[in-house]
Parts: sequence; C-alpha cells; structure tokens
Amino acid sequence: MTHPPHGEGRHGIVALTILLFAALATVAAIATLRDGQRSAMVDDLDEQRSVLAFEFPLRFEVDCPGVQEISGLATSVRSKGFVFAHEDSGNAKRLLVLDRKGVPICFYEVVGARNFDWEDMTIATHESRSYVVLADVGRNLARFGEITPRLWVCEEPDIANDLATRTSSRPQGEALPRLRTSSAVEWQLQYVGLEPKDYPDVESLWFDPRSGNFGMATKTTGDVADLWSIEAPKVWLADTKLEARRVGVLRLRGNKRERMITAASYEPQSNRVILATYDELWTFAAPDLTARTSEDTGAVRTIEFTRDNLPLKGQVEALTVLDPTRALIASEGKPAKFAVTQIRALGQ
Repeated sequence: MTHPPHGEGRHGIVALTILLFAALATVAAIATLRDGQRSAMVDDLDEQRSVLAFEFPLRFEVDCPGVQEISGLATSVRSKGFVFAHEDSGNAKRLLVLDRKGVPICFYEVVGARNFDWEDMTIATHESRSYVVLADVGRNLARFGEITPRLWVCEEPDIANDLATRTSSRPQGEALPRLRTSSAVEWQLQYVGLEPKDYPDVESLWFDPRSGNFGMATKTTGDVADLWSIEAPKVWLADTKLEARRVGVLRLRGNKRERMITAASYEPQSNRVILATYDELWTFAAPDLTARTSEDTGAVRTIEFTRDNLPLKGQVEALTVLDPTRALIASEGKPAKFAVTQIRALGQ
C-alpha cells in the first residue's frame, strides 16, 4: 500500500474543511439575500398599501367656503388615494379633492362645462386613459331653460403632479389651491322611447369597465325604478349625442325616502353596483349593459338587490366605492357631512 507524503492527508482535510465552510457561508449568504429581497418586497408592498389605503374617520365633516351641496363623489383612478366631490345645481363648476384622510386639499375648475344640475359623477377608463364624467341630468335643468340632459367629460387631472407644481409657490396660509382641468366636452343624452317632456329624474351614474358602458337609475317614489344604459362614443373628447336605453327595473320597497335613488358606484372586484337612497344602501350584481333592451324584446328584466341602512341621516346624495368592503357617502348641507359605510357581499 502506498502512503501519502508526511502531512499531505492532514492538509487535504484542512482544505476540504475550508471548502465546506465556504459552501455553507455561500448558502447562508444566498438565503440572507433572498430573505432580504423578500423583506424589501414585502416592505415595499406594505408601504404602497399604507399609502393607497383610505383612512377616513367613520364620520367627519368638511367645512370649505361655498361648499354646501355635495351631490357626487368619485374615487380617483389616476391619482391613487384621492376622492373627487362636486356640488349640485346652480353651484360652481368645480371639483373638490379630498386626500385619503378626508382633508380637502384643492379645487379644480372644470373648464368648458356648466353646472346646470350636476347630480353624480364617475371616473371612466378608455384606451389606457381615465376621464371625469359628470352627470348633468337632474330635474332642475328646467330652471335654467334646459331640457337636454348631458354628460360633461374631461381627462382626469394628475392631482399629485398638479399639487406639487402649484403648492411649491403657494404662500403659507393661502386658501385651497384652485386648479383647472383640461377642456370638457358635452355628450347630450336622449332617452329612447320618451319625449323630452317625459324624461325621468335621474341622480345616479356608474361606469362598467367590462362593457365600457355607463349605467343610470331613475329617481322615483313609485314602485319601479328604471335602469338605463349609455354606450360610450368611439371618440371620447368630442361633443356628441348619445342614447340612453332601458335595460331593466328595480322593484322598490319601503317609504319614500328609502325608494329615492340619489347616487351610484361600481365595485369591480365582485362586479357589483352600489346605489344610495336617502336612508339605504342597495347592492346588486352589475347588469349586462350591452344586453338587448326591453324596448327591443318587449320584456323587462327585474334586478334583485339587498338593502342596508345608512349610518348617516339627512339628505344623502353622494357615494363612491373605496374598496371591496367600504364606501364613502356624503349628505348635503354645510358643513358637508361624510361617513364610511360597509358594503355587503353578494349572497349575504
């Protein structure tokens, strides 16, 4: 048997031991790097969630000069963590912006629009852009000599960028910044099957991103509220005329205040429409706004919905979904009153 030179076996063991420790150290380093990357990713996600999550108090008030008739709300798509609000007929053609804690931070004048009777609003998306859509459709149009309901449409402003530009030069203590949107266009509406004198009173609007159509619900104290669908035009930033077609009905129950639909919002995660009346929150599966209408088929589709009491009493006329479980509502008056309410899951 051949023996290795004196000391060679020991040196080999030492070298092998060093290689083993190096390998273990490398594995440990890789594990640490992976854990570090994961922690960083988790931290970034948690930070993003904390930035974007709304932290409104359950109830709060907003007291801004001239703001007394909040009648529409919409959660920003372009600038996460902000909510738009607008006022009712005869008020300024402007949007109030609230941050994620409910603090008013600025106004936007809607350039080129008029506020005859703004009753609701939504943020709609089309070809990777988002748009502010204001429903100038209320019964107070006649007070201003108008009989044609319409939607005012403009590109959604970049709130964070606009504020960064404006507030950097705004003296401390000055009133809320007054910014301007891009120029709005006018989409005039015609209700299919009705003469202008018979057009319904409407105070609600939502946008369904699945079809690209808009939905509305009639405000009535009767037993039936019609649901309407508006197909968006191919070119959004141009004046045009559109048709509203009836696509279903809601069978109403309760007293008059519980029946009168004043606001709407769409919840995309579970495809729900949320409606507000003066006293209740209604939830139902979003109807197919592209389906053949009742005028075409001679049939009327009845939409089933659930009813829940609102935590805010008064004249609730504005609603927007914050996340799949919560909505923000607002009541007319000065100061403007807001409340966060739970959204019931379908089937509960």
